[in-house]
Amino acid sequence: MGFTPAGDVGLLAVVLRHSRATWAQWVDVDASTAVFGRALIDAARHFGGAPWWWVFEEPDCRVLHWDGRRQHFAALLQVVAKHMASSLALWHERFGGPAVAACERLFWMRPCPRRCELAAGNVALRVWLNETLQHSPHPQQPSRSVADVFAEERRTLVPLPASWAALDVWFEAESADDV
Repeated sequence: MGFTPAGDVGLLAVVLRHSRATWAQWVDVDASTAVFGRALIDAARHFGGAPWWWVFEEPDCRVLHWDGRRQHFAALLQVVAKHMASSLALWHERFGGPAVAACERLFWMRPCPRRCELAAGNVALRVWLNETLQHSPHPQQPSRSVADVFAEERRTLVPLPASWAALDVWFEAESADDV
């Protein structure tokens, strides 16, 4: 997962490492840890499963806490990941992973919405992602599309939990504002 701030909004992107299948969402630049947790849920639903590891490539104070010795993920993110049978990890080289690259690419390709237009901006972004990126050639397998490689990778994802009710209650108020 990568995050790129752009004025009064930010772009969250989740990119599956093997297939490069992408999910993205505009949020307020002051997004809370709950927004990042909701993003994990929304991305897993989009992909139809959760990866074994959620790797944060651009960690910041909204996602991590410092206990005097080391950085660790906020408790809410750990609960969300555990509920999906996933683990959290940090990308150790800043600006080196596919999600941050996707954030930068998507930011320049799509108009940046204002706070009041986040919902409409996210609908347009997802339509554009489905029409464009999912039919693009895979960067390491140019004879195949990202969608073709994702169809194979989808089988390796962790199945989604049978019930999301407990998690949905936590994010209900926040997600209404940060769609």
